[in-house]
Amino acid sequence: MGKRSSFARRPRDFYPTPLDAIRPLCPWLPRGARYVEPCAGAGDLVAGLRALRPDVRCVHASDIEPKAPGIGRADLGAPMPLADVDFFITNGPWPRPGGFGEPVLGQIRHFTAFRPVWLLLASDFAFNGYFGEVEAICRTIVAVGRVSWEGNGQAGKENAAWYLFDAAHRDGPSFKGRSPDHAARLDGGPA
Repeated sequence: MGKRSSFARRPRDFYPTPLDAIRPLCPWLPRGARYVEPCAGAGDLVAGLRALRPDVRCVHASDIEPKAPGIGRADLGAPMPLADVDFFITNGPWPRPGGFGEPVLGQIRHFTAFRPVWLLLASDFAFNGYFGEVEAICRTIVAVGRVSWEGNGQAGKENAAWYLFDAAHRDGPSFKGRSPDHAARLDGGPA
């Protein structure tokens, strides 16, 4: 999965999103936010947000290869219901080795044409040259740290972070670390 391991990547980068990766995002979502999950897999991110933030509502969940009932079959270019939607929120494919930021840069361009998007990515995404293509529209980076992607209780070898990209934003990112103050925050959303 990561550059520091010899594990092969899973087909279509299917890694269920653990609660430990979802928790750091929760304080930064506005009360009553509505979102679309376009890379839903088996629905772990949707279920985790529902458990941790019952006021935040998924209005549509789909995947190119759904892994659970209730997840629609669609690729990223398919029409999605966007009326009264605040964000896309997803743990989609991470950049491919040697792919110069793809498929993530394409996802950012696609999603932000419609709504802001929260993407769960390797934290060092921001430290690659290709990040410069989207840095101005990156509103917020929220530290996650290392989580267990295999569900075996052992943290992965890559630090992760949530990135909020918004085409209406032009000032670059603010960074939110992993502090108790941030974990307690639950007011109006991104700073």
